[in-house]
Amino acid sequence: ACTLDTCDPGTGGCSFAAQNSCIINNTCIPAGTTEPGNVCAQCKPEIRADAYSAVADATVCDDGDACTLTDTCQAGACTGINAKDCADSYSCTEDKCDPATGNCSSNPVNACIIDNTCVPAFSLDPNNACLACRPAQNTSAYMPIEDGLPCNDNDTCTLGDKCAAGSCDPGPAKTCDDSLDCTADTCDPGNGACSHTAV
Repeated sequence: ACTLDTCDPGTGGCSFAAQNSCIINNTCIPAGTTEPGNVCAQCKPEIRADAYSAVADATVCDDGDACTLTDTCQAGACTGINAKDCADSYSCTEDKCDPATGNCSSNPVNACIIDNTCVPAFSLDPNNACLACRPAQNTSAYMPIEDGLPCNDNDTCTLGDKCAAGSCDPGPAKTCDDSLDCTADTCDPGNGACSHTAV
């Protein structure tokens, strides 16, 4: 119904000229019809009657990617540019944009972010050698290291201190006994020195 059908009296050949429409895949497509699934192409019989033709470049479209902020038709395809900036202030994170929602996410990579600072994985807490950055467990706080690892409770009168549940457990007390009943035997926790005071 969309063609003007004629017969050449000289040859007897038939011709079928589309009238204000395109014939695409043996189907009549009215002029101005947008290509299914592609808003950047239309039936434009004045340009081509057997295929969809590109609309004007810079026509606004939607590329289906929420992470591109400026989408326009270019050569018959919807092209997104001006990507959403998801960068944060941390050098240790992988920053991504979700194409479906446009939401940004920033995840530490082999690191923790503690007190607004990037901490490399397995770095010890400067205030507690029994805690460390363990990203597999928590990326925002120091976590206990394995029980039984050596530590220092800052008391030189205890020996063999070990970590237990994130704290440094004092080891056995240093022996300062001089075997004399008449002395008070003590250990200086600052330097570990024994003293024997007559009593």
